[in-house]
Amino acid sequence: MSLFSKIRPTFKSGQSKKTSFDGWLKCPSCHELVHSDELKSNLSCCPKCDHHYPLSAKARIDLLIDEGTFEELYSEIVSS
Repeated sequence: MSLFSKIRPTFKSGQSKKTSFDGWLKCPSCHELVHSDELKSNLSCCPKCDHHYPLSAKARIDLLIDEGTFEELYSEIVSS
């Protein structure tokens, strides 16, 4: 096949790209691969460069308070 051939490669219909999440994340700061379990055990901080990943409101509350002591107030209020 020549370099400028008009023949296009064919793909079998059974081939598909793997889309499942295998647990590895790339740190946006140091660009190292970190497993999600390691990140979770390190309180959402990269163990290599201490980059802090964002936490959801519930995750932050769970880190700060004692278990069973949180009482949500004014849950009916929403932003406009």
